[in-house]
Amino acid sequence: NWEVFRDELLNLWKSPCYFEGFSTENCLDPLESIAAPTLVVAGELEVIELSHTLEIADKIQGAELKLVPLASHFMPIGRPFVTSKIILNFLNN
Repeated sequence: NWEVFRDELLNLWKSPCYFEGFSTENCLDPLESIAAPTLVVAGELEVIELSHTLEIADKIQGAELKLVPLASHFMPIGRPFVTSKIILNFLNN
């Protein structure tokens, strides 16, 4: 069943909306209610469209966006030191 899992996961990653019950036009609206300091991190070589990542960061007021160079969706594995440094800097500020 690996092929089915892989294909469904890829479809989810490329989907413009993760929130069930919301249309594509307003699917990110729930993010507007986030009041906590938020870090949005994505790899520069991400399978998720950059425009979607930018929309996510834009919907969360005051969110900090970091793009990790030469990293994919699995950046904690492929770029663990860079990823850790970004997260620690965010948590320490």
